[in-house]
Amino acid sequence: MALIWPPSGDAYSYGDFSAFTAVQAHPPERASVRRSDGSDRFVGVFHTEPDDVNRWGKPDSQRCEALVDHLLRGASQGEECWFAWESLFTLESFAPEAHWNVFTQWHQHGGHGPPPWAVAVDTRTMQWKLQTKGGDELDAPTPTIPTLAGSYEPGWHAFLAFVSWGQDNGHTSLWVDGDLLFDLSTPLGFSPDAKGSVRNYLKQGIYGRRQSVPRDVVHAALRIGDAREDL
Repeated sequence: MALIWPPSGDAYSYGDFSAFTAVQAHPPERASVRRSDGSDRFVGVFHTEPDDVNRWGKPDSQRCEALVDHLLRGASQGEECWFAWESLFTLESFAPEAHWNVFTQWHQHGGHGPPPWAVAVDTRTMQWKLQTKGGDELDAPTPTIPTLAGSYEPGWHAFLAFVSWGQDNGHTSLWVDGDLLFDLSTPLGFSPDAKGSVRNYLKQGIYGRRQSVPRDVVHAALRIGDAREDL
């Protein structure tokens, strides 16, 4: 058993985005890594302004995310992985009265539409939302399944997730602040990338409906392991 990614520490502990493959933000400086207030810990800060343009999605949306697109173990059919992180949300972090406020997701290659695994906040009900999808986008995918649980409040939150990838028989669990909120047997699908590899890739930041005020989401301590004890 071992830490899968990053090689040491956590994804933000390097003081920049060097552990990631790319940043999707326009302009690019909307995403940054800096020291947390009153701490030596580095965190990722993801910021949007009302007039920001999303070049990687719907025109009525805003995106500021970092992604890791390596061939990671735990991101392919039949494999399992554990991942953990912490997030800080403010009252303005998410669009009001919206189900579409994604802050961490595993996205499929070679296709559009909802990802096979995403965690979000539904501000219509003020609950955590886990969204899953199975099938293969080259064929007819199974429907997207949104599930709500718990009560969302601004502030720091700690997340722990388990995923067993499977087109037809996947499984996922998500703990928020130590409480198991989601434990689902559900299809978790894939699409091939340009080279024919079938895998998903991790994205973190903020992606959701455009809103009329600036917003920030802060993420920290992101890491992926073979087992829970690796984290």
